[in-house]
Amino acid sequence: MRSRRRRALVACGMLLAIGLPATAQPAARTFTVAATGDLIIHQAIAVAARGQALSPGGYDFGPLLEPIEPWIADADFAICHLEGTLSPTNTGLLYQHEEEHPAYFNGPREVAVALAAAGYDACSTAGNHALDRGLTGVRETLEVLDAAGLGHSGTARSPDERLPALYEVNGVQVAHLAYTLGTNQPRPYESPWALNLLEATSVLADGRWAREQGADFTIVSLHWGTEYQSALDPTQTRLAEALTASPDVDLILGHHTHLVQAVARVNGKVVVYGMGNLLSNIRTGLDGAKAGAEDGVIVHLTVTEQPGQGFAVTDLAVTATWVNPDTKEVLPVEHTLAHGDPAVWTAALQVSAARTYRRLGGRETGIFTVTPTPWPSLLCSGRVATIIGTAGPDLLVGTPGDDVIVGRGGDDLILGLDGDDLICGGAGHDTIWGGPGHDHLWGGPGNDLLSGGAGPDRLYGEEGDDRLGGGPGDDALFGGPGNDTLSGHGGDDLLVAGPGNDLLHGGTGQDLLVGFDAADRLLGDPGDSCRWAAVAAACG
Repeated sequence: MRSRRRRALVACGMLLAIGLPATAQPAARTFTVAATGDLIIHQAIAVAARGQALSPGGYDFGPLLEPIEPWIADADFAICHLEGTLSPTNTGLLYQHEEEHPAYFNGPREVAVALAAAGYDACSTAGNHALDRGLTGVRETLEVLDAAGLGHSGTARSPDERLPALYEVNGVQVAHLAYTLGTNQPRPYESPWALNLLEATSVLADGRWAREQGADFTIVSLHWGTEYQSALDPTQTRLAEALTASPDVDLILGHHTHLVQAVARVNGKVVVYGMGNLLSNIRTGLDGAKAGAEDGVIVHLTVTEQPGQGFAVTDLAVTATWVNPDTKEVLPVEHTLAHGDPAVWTAALQVSAARTYRRLGGRETGIFTVTPTPWPSLLCSGRVATIIGTAGPDLLVGTPGDDVIVGRGGDDLILGLDGDDLICGGAGHDTIWGGPGHDHLWGGPGNDLLSGGAGPDRLYGEEGDDRLGGGPGDDALFGGPGNDTLSGHGGDDLLVAGPGNDLLHGGTGQDLLVGFDAADRLLGDPGDSCRWAAVAAACG
């Protein structure tokens, strides 16, 4: 969820302790992290994004990442790895040609816009392609990320910017460090701070600095390993052992090999050696070379405060991903197999999932679990969404048939149209119209406006100060916590208040108005019945 802001933290004095009753125990702080592998803008990826753009000459990478947006945006802190550079003016774009080595990458600025829209909060930028355009490329890439509201670690425009990035996530100070084992171009002699090279002493020194600035939990992104090799190489295992032995390194996230690698606990800490490719045009060759380069994994980690021992990863789950060779969309494999339209790719998706889990170390080891299918935020009253919103504001329009629509976050406008629709607005101040049919509308947290339309509908305001309108049919309206206004309009309606100061108006028809307590106002017409719980009352 992109609600954090980078904080320039400085050394602080001792915090004032707040006295608590002897029996009171503060709740353990916790947050979630989502992380993904290499994002490389090959020419085929750029062509696909250009085909999605509404304006001539533009790019829209959003649809390529949209299928995984719920898995990314639902995390408290989401980290990507950007391989290559970005241009703020979309000039001098560079793509790898065939088997060109070394390749050079310079992608359009719209890449950063799509990453932010998908829910990422920060990116590691230390990689072997970070200096493809020298210091100019470093500077322009960070300008593009800044403009999109994305944090970054691994490359810098100044010595101060080279220091670890610090974030506040759910009240926890989180440090993000990033390094690369090497680069295709030499690091500028006059500006060694422009790129973090992977040396254990440097990582440990930066980790110590971050801890001194108040970091509670330190994440280290490492561009390491041998390309197109899923087996761990000795450098990776030695570095993992050395770094996790330090109290200043809490989690390692790896990338670069373009293949999924193992996850493990080293010195009791999680090491994700390689997350494969998030988005690229590298695929398994006809000769079997680079097998699984189209695979990736979203790593989901729960970090929880340990009494007297700082913070630790308490849960590790994974979502296998796969790049569609035709559309270049990044697909969540299990969800696509169960609820999507995999069409001719069913066998390929099944092979991809099995390969990914095997390379991670095997599901039977218990080191990781596979995220649930369906993903929880894609459910509406137990059913899987057929139309899905994002974590931001959306306009969602149903079909003439029966839809399951999930708005998720943001202030959404949702139109169900015809059919018997099930609609969940999610968090935010949503406006939902069910349309003709037998609809079920759930507002979710926020101040929502729900209108059932024609037909017998059921409306649930849930949390917030909501306004519910039933329409001409026989409707049931339930207020939920908050100061709600329920209007039955036509038909024989049931209106039920929740906690808060609610106003219930039955409208025409023989309605039943049920108050929660004496703070509610029940306005009934002749023929209506009013009560508080089981006690009959006069309609005022």
